[in-house]
Amino acid sequence: MQLYEGVSAPQDWDAVKRIEELTNPRLRRGALLPEDEGKVDQSWLVAPFAYPDPEPSAFSDGSFGYSIVAESLHSALLLAISRREVFLRRTAEAPTRLVMRVIKVPLKATLQDLTHLDRDDPSLRSLVANARAAKSHGVLVRGPRGKDDPLAVVLRPTAFVQPASQTEHYCFLWNGERIHQLFLLPAETKVMVPEDLMRSVTAA
Repeated sequence: MQLYEGVSAPQDWDAVKRIEELTNPRLRRGALLPEDEGKVDQSWLVAPFAYPDPEPSAFSDGSFGYSIVAESLHSALLLAISRREVFLRRTAEAPTRLVMRVIKVPLKATLQDLTHLDRDDPSLRSLVANARAAKSHGVLVRGPRGKDDPLAVVLRPTAFVQPASQTEHYCFLWNGERIHQLFLLPAETKVMVPEDLMRSVTAA
C-alpha cells in the first residue's frame, strides 16, 4: 500500500487497495478450498495454493496451485534443479549462483497413486485436475529417479502436518547453460554434480 501513498490522495487509498487486491496475485483470495481456509498457519505451506503459478505445468493448467513434496532429498534436489534450469534458460541468465533452502514437512493424507504413468503422459494433468475437483489431498507421481522414489503432488495444504521446518541450504551453480554443480552451505566442501543424485537408487 505504501507504494501508492505518494501518488494518490488519502481519501483514495481504500479504493486503490481494493484495486490492488483484484490485480495482484499475491493478494488474491479465494484460491484455497473453503474447508481449508484458516486451517494452516505457516505461510511456507499455504503460499503454493494461495498464489497459484499462472503458467501451465505437467500437473496444472495454471488455474489452481499445488505443492510438490519429494520422499528423498536427492529427488527434491533434482526437481529443484530442473525447475530452476527452465527459468534460467528462458531468461538467458548469465553464470550465477542460487541459494536454495530445504523445507521438511510430513504428510498425513490419502493420495491417489499415479506412479504407473510417465511424468510426460498427456493424461496426467487431467487426472490431477479431476483429483483437485474431487477435493482430493493429492496424488503420487513418478519422481526424477523413478516410481520407487515418488513425488507427492499436494493439492490441499491440510495434507501437511505442521510445523514445517527449514533444514539445509544448498548452492546451485549455473554456468549459463545448465546447473552443473551444487554444494551444501555454508562451506564449499563436497561439490556434487546433478548426475550424482541419480546413483543411490535404480530408477524404475
